[in-house]
Amino acid sequence: MLQPLRNNASRRRTGHLKPVKAPYGGWNARDDYTDMPPEDALVLDNLIPGDASVSLRKGKSRHCDGIGTAVLSLMEYSPPSGGAKLFAATADKIFDATVAGSIDPDTDDELDDLSNGYWQHTMFATSGGNFLLMVNGADGLVSYSGSSWTVESLSGVTAANLVTITAHQSRVWMIEEGTMKVWYLDALAKSGTATAIDFAALSNLGGKLMAMASWTRDSGVGIQDLAVFITSKGQVHIYQGSDPSSAETWSRVGTFKIAEPIGRRCLIKVGGDVGILTTQGLVPLSGVLAKAESAQGQVAITDKIRAAYTDASIRSGAMPGWQITEFPVGKLLIVNVPIVEAVKSEQFVMNSVNGKWCRFTGFDAGCWSLLDGSLYFGGLDGIVWKYDRTSDDGEDIQAKSVSAFADFGVAGDKTFDSIQPMFFGPTGYRPQVGLRIDYGDDEYLSEAVQFDSSGTAWNEGDWDDAAWAPPSAPNRLWQGVVGEGSVAAVVVVISMQEQITYNGAMIRF
Repeated sequence: MLQPLRNNASRRRTGHLKPVKAPYGGWNARDDYTDMPPEDALVLDNLIPGDASVSLRKGKSRHCDGIGTAVLSLMEYSPPSGGAKLFAATADKIFDATVAGSIDPDTDDELDDLSNGYWQHTMFATSGGNFLLMVNGADGLVSYSGSSWTVESLSGVTAANLVTITAHQSRVWMIEEGTMKVWYLDALAKSGTATAIDFAALSNLGGKLMAMASWTRDSGVGIQDLAVFITSKGQVHIYQGSDPSSAETWSRVGTFKIAEPIGRRCLIKVGGDVGILTTQGLVPLSGVLAKAESAQGQVAITDKIRAAYTDASIRSGAMPGWQITEFPVGKLLIVNVPIVEAVKSEQFVMNSVNGKWCRFTGFDAGCWSLLDGSLYFGGLDGIVWKYDRTSDDGEDIQAKSVSAFADFGVAGDKTFDSIQPMFFGPTGYRPQVGLRIDYGDDEYLSEAVQFDSSGTAWNEGDWDDAAWAPPSAPNRLWQGVVGEGSVAAVVVVISMQEQITYNGAMIRF
């Protein structure tokens, strides 16, 4: 006898509503797509990961324009009290960029007829005052006293060949380009006779001396400042003592092998440790000395973005422009990464509180510096920019997040129909949302929606003149999407000139 067909449970369509975590785990360019934590992001551009959300980075505002050619070095003159200044170097000139405004490149230069703009610098104090000391491998040892510039007189060394400068144990130390020699001056002196230490006999891998750092370490009998010398082949020579002219007070700790350093601006002092930009990543000196070179990437601070960092070092590791900068007020650690020499760059940026990474785009920076705690970058467009405000020179900041792929706790194929991104920001704002399906790179995005804040963010306009923007509030507007597959990654694209925080989403399928 004929009987009614039974319901097939496997074919029954059931609606689901599932949460999507905000990518507060940061940018993950290391793990396989199939094994990535749900709070991580495949892409995290211009969104800084916090404890449970991500927030739009600050923008850029013109600080000094009119320079006209790429700014290759920024140098802060920072005396013990007051009088801090910022200097910007182009290929042949140096300008005072302390005060915001327009610069006339023909009349406003501090120094001109220089050989190149890639200066290494340090602050140094003598009995005569506090000085900014600079070298560039061509124009000698240049000093700034707070009021005047001087080309210092050196003997024993060809000053034009000095390319890196460091202050250590009350002495000035300078590396000679194309050699294994470091030169030092008398204690508390910024001129006079220079004495060489040649590491050629100890450096069996060849290459040249690239950088020097002062490393503070607890040796078990008290805190010591060790002198660290790094060659282009990654050999690290470590010495202890205060007077290199005396065998009684100067001795070799050892020679170690690390990955090759990237550029002259490869070092940063973080607390008592030293961070080094190498081909294996940004590594702490204390963490790599006892490890084989092949294993040093495992302790790299950049391990979470390993693939992106490695690609960048292969692509542009030989270009000038690599630099590491800490911005304490903003709690950021910034690695400047050149893409096209003196034309385009990006930044790999870490939240220094939680160690999570993102990427900055839209900042074509040749160099970075602080001035009185604020952050500036020298633009490859010939402008000194300040990292502040909520727009990129009056334009929207463009940000993007792509979450980790997920099946949302339901196996099998799904038809996705809508996403509810959750923000704390201006009321009524709708970002672009969309999907990547089944581990692919193609994106299915909603149409962009124009948003006019019709005002200025709080405390960023001229009082009595600016119209204040509406206050921030929770924002949970559903938007339609299209996609079919077993797993999906949620894409959120933000175009905004106001502070905004992304707190995750809900997805319906």
